Amino acid sequence: EDVHFGDVEDSPRGTVFMPMSQNGVRFAYAAVRTAGDPLAHSEDMRQAVLALDADLPVYWLQTLDYWIEFGAWTSRVIAVNFEIFGLIALVLAAVGMYGVLAYSVAQRAREIGVRRALGAVDSRIIGFMARQSLGQLGLGMVIGMLLAFGFAQVMRGMLVDVNVADPLTYMGVAILLIVITAVAAALPTWRALRIDPMVGRTKEL
Repeated sequence: EDVHFGDVEDSPRGTVFMPMSQNGVRFAYAAVRTAGDPLAHSEDMRQAVLALDADLPVYWLQTLDYWIEFGAWTSRVIAVNFEIFGLIALVLAAVGMYGVLAYSVAQRAREIGVRRALGAVDSRIIGFMARQSLGQLGLGMVIGMLLAFGFAQVMRGMLVDVNVADPLTYMGVAILLIVITAVAAALPTWRALRIDPMVGRTKEL
């Protein structure tokens, strides 16, 4: 089957296997399939080579997993940096959104009091405030998801066997932002509902 001959990021390309006697090289690699722990057979591999040529050294025996990690070291460092920056961005977005929504709802405490004075029940007021907050979130999420998907397409070349449109990632971010929005809208609304519209002060529990 096609293989990544050099780096993991390389695309499969045409390759021809040639006998080493016709293609002399200073350094050569041999891939050996084993049963069980590959490193447990290292001495057997050395003895097999020495039986062919006693002057041929055998060294740097490593597993396939090691070579994959070694070859993807640079990409792994970049990926970790992106994860850290992405987490910081998510936290900043969540904190900022909570602050803006909480302040916006708190500024409407007088309006909430008037609605209660006119007979609106608490559940309707909470639902009204939640719908407005989630509506703003929905617009922002649509724009954000489109931008995120666009940037992911640009970075597709840096990824190997990774789905840039992973639904679990997008869904997880969306659920987190929805929860934060709900809390940011609910807490100030709940505090406003404790205010007696007739006397303008918080009711005692």
